[in-house]
Amino acid sequence: VAEALIRKVLAAPTQKTKLIEAKENDVDGRTYYTFEFTAQAPNFTRHALGAIAIANGKFYTLTTGANERRWEKIKDRLHTVVDSFKIEVLQLVWFNGKCRKHGFY
Repeated sequence: VAEALIRKVLAAPTQKTKLIEAKENDVDGRTYYTFEFTAQAPNFTRHALGAIAIANGKFYTLTTGANERRWEKIKDRLHTVVDSFKIEVLQLVWFNGKCRKHGFY
């Protein structure tokens, strides 16, 4: 799935892409997929991280990255961003004529 997403959505058709790593993690009963890849254009290479989750029949994704020159300097911060990606599903409930939010994780 990550390879298809990278090739068809996250990188230009002319870029050469390489999936470096893909993981599946379960957090609070929800499955998250994280991946690392590079996309090579004629003048530069982009190093990127992504996260995917599915909730309520919707597909959620987060992607961040940097050019290869800056990657080593900021990769830890970008991993922190991707690791913080969480989906919270809210259920709206009417009580005494007012709408209340109830969170489910």
